[in-house]
Amino acid sequence: MTRRPHDAPATSAAYVVYAATIAGLGVIGLVTGGFPSIWAPVPAAVPAHTALAYVTALIMVATGAGLLVPRLASRASRVLLAFVVAWLVLVRLPHMLLAWGVNTWWAACKSAVMASAAWAAARRAEPDASGV
Repeated sequence: MTRRPHDAPATSAAYVVYAATIAGLGVIGLVTGGFPSIWAPVPAAVPAHTALAYVTALIMVATGAGLLVPRLASRASRVLLAFVVAWLVLVRLPHMLLAWGVNTWWAACKSAVMASAAWAAARRAEPDASGV
């Protein structure tokens, strides 16, 4: 696929809104000291629950801001993708298997959508072979 100049990262309104939303979710986490609703529910049994909330928030702020900086967009999108996939596998999947029910599946589906969006952002931020 050849990329046209107007397809570059941070030029479409949807991409900018996505990046701002990711950063905004991180800010919510930092302000509240908890997990924004997109990450909830997080089982209380998860070790270092509060610390994990702050680390999650910092990752979201950093990657959301990084998506808006052309030099950092590719790296930020890959970090975000790795984080969301790790979240899905390490937090959602075990909880889904241990506590079978609609709420656990719903939470896993939200994480899967976040992973899909992060993957799309990572694909969009990749530099083309032509350097455009």
